[in-house]
Amino acid sequence: MRLKEAGELRLLQEIRKRHSLFSAAFAADPEIVVGIGDDAAVLSPRSWQTLVTTDMMLEGVHFDTSFSNLASIGYKLVSVNVSDIMAMAATPRYLFLNMAMHGDTDIEDFWLLFSGIEHGIRMYDLKLLGGDLSSSTGPCMLSATLLGTSNSFVTRSGAKPGDRVYVTGSLGDSACGLEVLKRLSQESRQVIKAIDFIHEFRPDAGDSISFEQGISSSMDFSTALPLIKRHLAPDARASSAYASAATSMMDISDGLFIDISRLCDESAVGVEIFMNRLPVSSEMTAAAGLLGLDAEMLAVSGGEDYELLFTAPSDIAEGDLPGATCIGMIKEQGRFTVSSSGQRREIQPKGYQHFANT
Repeated sequence: MRLKEAGELRLLQEIRKRHSLFSAAFAADPEIVVGIGDDAAVLSPRSWQTLVTTDMMLEGVHFDTSFSNLASIGYKLVSVNVSDIMAMAATPRYLFLNMAMHGDTDIEDFWLLFSGIEHGIRMYDLKLLGGDLSSSTGPCMLSATLLGTSNSFVTRSGAKPGDRVYVTGSLGDSACGLEVLKRLSQESRQVIKAIDFIHEFRPDAGDSISFEQGISSSMDFSTALPLIKRHLAPDARASSAYASAATSMMDISDGLFIDISRLCDESAVGVEIFMNRLPVSSEMTAAAGLLGLDAEMLAVSGGEDYELLFTAPSDIAEGDLPGATCIGMIKEQGRFTVSSSGQRREIQPKGYQHFANT
């Protein structure tokens, strides 16, 4: 059955049945007064502050269905919104979803996409409160709006000279994963598309992927799949371990250099980034070498890592911030990188920017 045969009403009835205000999960949340079914949801918040974010994903710009399965796309839509809320030390709570798909889309594909969204809802303990479904004569368009709550949120504007700069996880994995995907042979694209990246994902070192002409080597799953997962189905990074220490915080969505520049703009400060301290994964280093890519450039300019970038006072020990690496220092002015030999270079805020990258 196609979407145009099922119709909007039938889809909405099924979604409402799955996310009913009368379910146990909703009944335990007294802030929800009206959920799916009316012209608008009604919330009755307590004394905490409400944060709102929204992100759009457009087929051909944010995702490519030739190598990405629909469940991963749905999960990523939720994760990137959750990342924005967590990056302000808040708790993600309520999701609103907009979907525009071609009427000839198979209804099974719709529910596969929705299964990824529902996995994200369960993963991050969200409640779906509404949205909109529409037909599209062009590419698929997905958008989510997420509400979060906090008693003490953190912004980009609190960094002070003397603070240390930290990042979580490793940098450049998502960008490297995308470069791997773009070079895959048609056969390997279908293999990757069939992999479930959002449930119990375990890369098998015994298998490998192959590339289009021009790259003779294959790449083991153990190297390729963690990078590909970081691009196709990223997990939002929890900020609770850093919230009380952070003076400023954001997530890295467009690349380290462009995002640290945004943080410095908001805080009216400068920064020094120590290049020999950038955390990079062994998988990214190996894949970049095989593909002839600059691993350092991927780490500083690659987008969609969704790691946390934050600052904290210098009297807080790095060991008190588990999973985070100190990569620099906030200064009064100027924005520079510092090499292992002490050479300073002005930061060029390169990263992904819509319109500039088209």
